[in-house]
Amino acid sequence: MLSSKSFLLLCVGQIISLFGNAAIRFLLPLWLLEATGSPSLFGLVTGIALLPSIALSMVGGVLADRWRKERIMAGLDFFTALLVTLVALAWKALDPVVVCAIALLVLYAIQGAYQPTVNASVPALLDEANWMKGNAIVSGIGQLSAIIGPVLAALFNPVLSKTAFLLVLAVCFFVSALLELFLKIPFHPKQRTLREDFQTGWRVVLQNNLIRRGLVLIALFNLVVSGLISVSVPVLVTQHWYAGASADFHLSLLEAAIGIGGITGALFASARVKAAGTKEIKTIMAGCAVVLALIALLLGIAQGGPVSFGALAVGLWLLMALGSMASIVLLTWLETITPADQLGKTMAFVMASCQCAVPLGNIVFGFLIQSLPMALCYWIAAFLSGLLALAAHRFFQPKTK
Repeated sequence: MLSSKSFLLLCVGQIISLFGNAAIRFLLPLWLLEATGSPSLFGLVTGIALLPSIALSMVGGVLADRWRKERIMAGLDFFTALLVTLVALAWKALDPVVVCAIALLVLYAIQGAYQPTVNASVPALLDEANWMKGNAIVSGIGQLSAIIGPVLAALFNPVLSKTAFLLVLAVCFFVSALLELFLKIPFHPKQRTLREDFQTGWRVVLQNNLIRRGLVLIALFNLVVSGLISVSVPVLVTQHWYAGASADFHLSLLEAAIGIGGITGALFASARVKAAGTKEIKTIMAGCAVVLALIALLLGIAQGGPVSFGALAVGLWLLMALGSMASIVLLTWLETITPADQLGKTMAFVMASCQCAVPLGNIVFGFLIQSLPMALCYWIAAFLSGLLALAAHRFFQPKTK
């Protein structure tokens, strides 16, 4: 599988591009939190920033079925390099809050259009027997980049100026774009109009009862778990447990734990190619409820320190491993039941539908964390995850006469 030159180039390009993306999406919100000290503003901006990603993911999926995928990826990386360069030059001239907000909006929009193209490229480059492994590799690369990006960003942030660091990231995106120009992905032009493509994608999603049920569950799961983690972790580390460079370093370690959890889930999904199925979603959600409850207990009695920090890192690792497993299983299952010429837009519509809850989760938990004790917020998330596990058991249990 990895002997395919195009698949190898896709993976290398992903490593470089996603390193830069993970680093800048780690730093910009952190700089915003440092500048304002407001968890609610942090949650509001990061939540709103996800909205363009959702909208553009649907457009990106349609374009992935109509245009050459390698040109889409290269064009988006070239544009990202230009954007990051402009942010670096404007950083000292404009209000940092305004710069962070605008940059995050555009970066998430680009990522929204980019990722469906990558996902649609895997079935085009590999035979069906290797789709699960290919998806696991692509997902694992994303999680590995999520580790490397924040860790290196935290290490070099105290050393380099913000402008210099942003320019380094711009170079990463430029190199990734050059590599993607050499990709050779099979392409078959379609004669349908854009309107027909959108209608076809939504029809595939809405007419399948199991897909609809899965979308509702995963969307609510993202609202609870992703919304809580993305806001609570930076606030907990930078405003409660640590300060200054130490806060940046410890936050990067937690980001690394989350990334390793994603890789663990990807490896487990790849090893269970034949056994994995939608019925396992209920077990995953129940496991998340247990982990969230344990973290809530920890936060109720701990005030920082190496032991509590290590326990929190383990909990986040488990949460991400379970979430990664669920995503890969569902993605591969959807690919097997979707016509090949509709993969891009259908996968994009599915991802967009699932991600719609993430901005709401960021905003809701941003305000909750500002108003309630952190441990209570985790207890609320654990209770909601338990309810979702019960709903998943009802939705996916075998029908009896």
